[in-house]
Amino acid sequence: MIRGMKFALPAIALLGLLFLGAAKKPTVAALQVFNETDATDGPSFSEEVMLTNPPKKAYISRMPLLTQHDIVEFYPFDARDGSGTTGAYFSLGPHGAKTLEQFTMGNRGKHLIVVVNGRRVTDLLINGPVGDGILVIPHGLLPSDILTFGSNYDIIGQPRNDSRKRSEAIKKMLAGDTEPTVKSDDAPKPSILPKSSPTPKPVPTPKPQKES
Repeated sequence: MIRGMKFALPAIALLGLLFLGAAKKPTVAALQVFNETDATDGPSFSEEVMLTNPPKKAYISRMPLLTQHDIVEFYPFDARDGSGTTGAYFSLGPHGAKTLEQFTMGNRGKHLIVVVNGRRVTDLLINGPVGDGILVIPHGLLPSDILTFGSNYDIIGQPRNDSRKRSEAIKKMLAGDTEPTVKSDDAPKPSILPKSSPTPKPVPTPKPQKES
């Protein structure tokens, strides 16, 4: 299981190559998931970044653990963190699913950084193995991201369509014009959950002293 963390709005330059062509509107959905590594890997293999919630320095692998090539299908949903952004389930192919399972199995407490179309979206905290082949980005995706993914990948639970029909279906879903084929109860169970704030404990009210 992986927990989502609130993302910092300013994009941090992980790697120069992430932002090549970022000014152009992408026609292919570019997704890269970088894993936290050790400082001993050296600058040739890792990059120092600042994580969030809590803020701390960490080292991220220069090579992505997962990319858009590992995606088979996806399913967007409204983020529940009040950000007004969108999250999505990403169903991974056999290679991506195995890679995610192996890394999360042996790296509890480490992080994954998600970059979509050249923009750092969120940090994810690993708190257990992900064995269902579903990568969940709980928040931070923009409508333009969803439209781009929709033109490249089928929607989980819906018939396979061509890119034009998928884009039209995504636009309707974003506009709230249609009910999704996959209901919330039937959608894939998330293996990444938004990190919620702990409920504050009530302050005990002192009992009045009895007069002697």
